[in-house]
Amino acid sequence: MSRAIKHQESMMPELELSFPEKAINLVPIVAPIAGAILLVLVRIQAGRPVGFIYCDALIMLALISYICAAVLLVTNIFVKERVLDRLSLIAVAIGYWFNLSGWMVRWIEAGDKEGWKEGINGVWRYFPLDNLYALTLGFCGGAALATLLVIRKPKYRALGALSMPILVVILGLE
Repeated sequence: MSRAIKHQESMMPELELSFPEKAINLVPIVAPIAGAILLVLVRIQAGRPVGFIYCDALIMLALISYICAAVLLVTNIFVKERVLDRLSLIAVAIGYWFNLSGWMVRWIEAGDKEGWKEGINGVWRYFPLDNLYALTLGFCGGAALATLLVIRKPKYRALGALSMPILVVILGLE
């Protein structure tokens, strides 16, 4: 019995990663969130749209990034290249950064439009889930985050090749 257990333990691959490997693996998720927060803080400090920091421009940049990611992920099914893996992960991360930034800037723009009226709900009064467009932006952001979580592992990249074109169609129709 003990020989069978030892044999089974020796067949199990090592699943533990060191801390630096775990941290590097989380960069494609943490960097877009930090970048979106930074972009929103710049927008708040400016008090008005500066350059491309307004909702519609950020969403268009997200759509362009998602199209690039979809093309790279679908191409990577047929042509297995490590460069395509990296570029597709970067394109999805950049698209998620623009999508999340656009959604959060939409929140700031809604508050600016009404003059940030204080009420029973405070700042949450302007949270962008008031119509179908804002809901679609939130859904696309969540789907991009889920895709980003999944495609970090190479064996699941085919799921990204399925989800990103659907995400492009959903965001493109809005």
